[in-house]
Amino acid sequence: MLFTIFATFALAFIVLAAFIIVMTGWIVVDEKSYVTTTLFGGRYHKTYTAGLHLKKPWPIESKDRTVSLQIQEMVISASSVTEDGAKMGITVKAQYSPKEGKYYEAAYTLSDPVRQIQSYLEANLRGEINGQTVATILKSKDEISKRIKAELLEEFDKYGFDLAALLVDEPHLSAEMTAAWERKLIAERNLDAAKAEGEVEKVKRVMRAEAEGEALKKKTEALVAAREIMARGNASSLNEFVEGIHDGTITSRDALGFFNALDTREALRDASANGGKTVFISGGSDVLMNNMVAAINSDHEGHPVKPATPAPARPVAEKHQVSAELKPGAITPNGKPAPGTDPFQG
Repeated sequence: MLFTIFATFALAFIVLAAFIIVMTGWIVVDEKSYVTTTLFGGRYHKTYTAGLHLKKPWPIESKDRTVSLQIQEMVISASSVTEDGAKMGITVKAQYSPKEGKYYEAAYTLSDPVRQIQSYLEANLRGEINGQTVATILKSKDEISKRIKAELLEEFDKYGFDLAALLVDEPHLSAEMTAAWERKLIAERNLDAAKAEGEVEKVKRVMRAEAEGEALKKKTEALVAAREIMARGNASSLNEFVEGIHDGTITSRDALGFFNALDTREALRDASANGGKTVFISGGSDVLMNNMVAAINSDHEGHPVKPATPAPARPVAEKHQVSAELKPGAITPNGKPAPGTDPFQG
């Protein structure tokens, strides 16, 4: 009887043990994950990756933790005061996953991986904000991402995680600071535009002055050349006129006086035609004529001629005050020689 009872219990134990072995002697791990096991519920024993695996039956070896290998994303927002006193916030998206070969560290190093990684990232973000100005942060978003990622990679490696990506969103200021910053940027752009416009105007003025100077230079050179040609032509014509009278009764002075009288008559005629009542004839013209005659005679006859003493200036009276005594060569107010006084009439 006792033997029968003992045999029944033994058979039941064997069946139960066989059932436990069959039910707990293998483990199935899902794709993109891994499972850790412990011995007798205490010490870490082994890591199983995706697939079907045989293991020691419970309670010898038991399943402990299941960790996903998929890339996970956490969103961290941090705000702090910048170096120039503005309150700024930055939102960062960190993409991470357990690192191959570091599955034990990822499962057991951190007690709460998500919360601890978030705290670490927030501290790094605040450090970046505190040490820079608003302008630097707004312009160097990508550089901030690279710096934080470089600092975190080493730390994440200790914890068994790989930082796949770190995405930094656009830094944001308060509404008041944003409006003030925009006004500052507009003022700076206006200042740059004013400086650029000033430089353009400066270049235009310099180029215009250079062009005017070059044009004036060309005009002066042309005027000098024209006067040289006219002077040579007048001298040549005067010499030919004098040399054409073979009896020698006409000198260079006489010929120059003839031409000068013609010019004077034309000038007085034009002056009286414009409504003037009084015309003054300066004696300075005689000085010019005497000097020109001296130069021509010196060149023509081989020796200098002393210029004649200039005649004093004399006014030509108004129409109702014509002098009764008109000497040879006198000019009336209408620009015509007095009757019987024209030295060039037969």
